[in-house]
Amino acid sequence: MGVGFPATLRLHEFGHKIYQAFGRWPYHVGSSVMLKTGWRDVDVRLMLEDELYESMGLGNPKRPQNNAKWCALCQAFSSWGREITGLPIDFQIQQLSLANKEEGENVRSFLGLIPEKIDEEAAARIDATPGKYQILADMHEAGCPYANGSSQGNVHGPVSEHSS
Repeated sequence: MGVGFPATLRLHEFGHKIYQAFGRWPYHVGSSVMLKTGWRDVDVRLMLEDELYESMGLGNPKRPQNNAKWCALCQAFSSWGREITGLPIDFQIQQLSLANKEEGENVRSFLGLIPEKIDEEAAARIDATPGKYQILADMHEAGCPYANGSSQGNVHGPVSEHSS
């Protein structure tokens, strides 16, 4: 990630908080994923399945800024993200199909890793070794693309419902 260390750890902590709130994993997108300098903000996107997006009453996914609930959630999480990370967070909720259609070829970097030891049973369940991340077991069950314990969480191309 282009935000550097230790900001990367704080960004993952924020991603885990988003998962706790919504039950879906967020992604770091935009220029700050790959560039160390020259970016204005850190884009964090939560891509929700179409049915979930609609059931939450977030409005027209092509014009979400016209929906008061969407605006309130995005402003609140952006502010909270800035407080947690110290980074200029731009948090937005997107409808999954529209996000894949409009931005599907761009790099998306999974967020949510918390560096903590996992127990032996969890390690065995996900074919990991002790010393990996506490969150890996939950991520594996949720179909997260990072759950294999690899050091790369970048997704190139559309995100599937299983990985959000």
